[in-house]
Order: sequence, then C-alpha cells, then structure tokens
Amino acid sequence: NKRFFTFHLHKRPYIILKWAESADGFLSGKTGERVKISSEVSDRIVHRWRNEEAAIMIGTQTARTDDPQLTNRFWPGKSPLRLLLDRKASLPPNLKVFKDHPTVVFTAQPGRAEGACTWIHIDPEHFDLQAVVKKCHEMQIQSILVEGGQKLLSSFLQQNLWDEIRVITNTQLTIPNGYPSPTLPAVIEPYSTEKIGSDSIRYFRNPSSLTYG
Repeated sequence: NKRFFTFHLHKRPYIILKWAESADGFLSGKTGERVKISSEVSDRIVHRWRNEEAAIMIGTQTARTDDPQLTNRFWPGKSPLRLLLDRKASLPPNLKVFKDHPTVVFTAQPGRAEGACTWIHIDPEHFDLQAVVKKCHEMQIQSILVEGGQKLLSSFLQQNLWDEIRVITNTQLTIPNGYPSPTLPAVIEPYSTEKIGSDSIRYFRNPSSLTYG
C-alpha cells in the first residue's frame, strides 16, 4: 500500500535509493572504474528488489561507464521498466540498456521512438529531477528503484526526493582513494540491518515522507 499511497498523496512514484559501498565508504575505484562490491547472494536480493518495483533508474554516467542491463535475471518474475536520464541524448546505441527490454529515456532533445525504446522530451529550461518524477507520475509509474551513481543518488537526497534507502556494505572490502558514496542524511538511522556473509544491508525510511512521517 505504501507505493499506492505515495503515488496518490505525493503525486509521484515511491522512490527507493540503492547503492553498494566498500567498508571505507566508496562506490568505485579512484578514476571511476567499476569494482565488484556486493556478493552473489546480495545480487540476488537486488534482483528481487527489481522484481518488486515498476521501474529502475540510472543516469548518463552509470550507463556509459558500467553498461548495465538493469533487468531481473537472478530472481523469478518480471523485469522493471528501465528509466534513463540522458539530457543530451549522447549515449551510444550499442549499450545494453537499449536492448531486449523497454527503456524510457528522459532528454532535453526531441522525443522519438525506436524499437522498445522511447525518448521523452523535457523542456531544457526545466530539466531536473522534479520534472522527470512528474513525468513518471503522468506515465502511471508507481515506484522507482534508483541504482544510479553518486551524482544522481546525491541529487535525490539533496532534494529530499526519496522514501527508502537501501545500502549494501561489503564489510571486508576497502578501496584506497576510491570514489565516495552518497552522504546519508544526518537525521536518519537504519530501521533494520541484514547480515549476509561479508555484506551488511541497512534499510532507511524517510521520516518526512507522508507514508512514514
């Protein structure tokens, strides 16, 4: 019900922020190179989360650097609708996010459709998360799992545009001089913690959300 209530009370999708970090608080290597952080068991849990939400979102840099599929492959059930922020529509068409499954790209460039992908135009002068989330509401998307990089996740946090945060920490991995993970709001504490081998998953709720506040 929390997704339904948020969708109708907030007039936006229910938003879950997710990331994996090292024990010393880094998302990736120093120059942004991808580092395997979470375990195979944690990966299955993440794919279960994907199955539970209507859509999954990343930004331009994550699509370009990591080239993720963003599908549910390790858990029974559906894959979420893929959402991509690409203001300049500059990403190459050979990326996995453009293949084999529907994708919606929010861009400041002209809208178009090609295969299973749709580019949705947003006014360049108002191209921000609020505009994107509003468009998602208009599309009847009730929930979004945000698996983007530090910049996109931090933008959601800074605008207090979230309902849950799920952080997977590999307690046995350090990444010297890595790229930092987003900064959690100082006012929140995890309402639950789950241990899976060397991984610890912390779950947070937004105290200012109408769903939880």
